[in-house]
Amino acid sequence: MAVSYKHQQGVALLTILIMVALATILAASIAKHQNNTMENTAYLMRQNQSLLYAKSAEAFFSELLIQDANNAGG
Repeated sequence: MAVSYKHQQGVALLTILIMVALATILAASIAKHQNNTMENTAYLMRQNQSLLYAKSAEAFFSELLIQDANNAGG
């Protein structure tokens, strides 16, 4: 049974199409993972910024209360 040139060409084309499809799926998966990572990083940065705001407010009002106490009775 001889394999024709056109048959080989068809198999090669099908192989290339499958490889392109797999590469596309892989690229989409990487892009989605990168997007998820960026969203998680942005969330953590916002969370950290909120914590720093809260700590600075605590320090500010703590100092304000200490000064008020010193001025009132000190």
